[in-house]
Amino acid sequence: VDYELRLQSDIARYRVKLGQVEAAREMLGEAVALADRDLQKLQNFNRAAALRLVAEAYAGLGEQDRALQLYKQVVELGSENPNLRPRIKDITASCVSMALHNIEPDADLLSKIQQIVNGLKK
Repeated sequence: VDYELRLQSDIARYRVKLGQVEAAREMLGEAVALADRDLQKLQNFNRAAALRLVAEAYAGLGEQDRALQLYKQVVELGSENPNLRPRIKDITASCVSMALHNIEPDADLLSKIQQIVNGLKK
């Protein structure tokens, strides 16, 4: 699942660069459907990273709202791991990714991020 999501996200980004926006959008829609269907097959510490690539590709497509929705899922998935180090890694990677792709977290996502960061202190 993670390799397929990476491949579809990469190809979609290349299609955007080639001007094949509709083909990229269709491919990303398929990637989201795959994630919805099979993401739970991955170990919980791999889920956020796999879906993050799809969110980044949507941001590259210019679909900021859809990317934001996916980043919300990514942040939630990253917070599920009971171990501290993977949670730190995931929240950091998600915040850096959003910054690099010009995705501004809304109030709900910012609150969730703050909740996760505050929970890291415990």
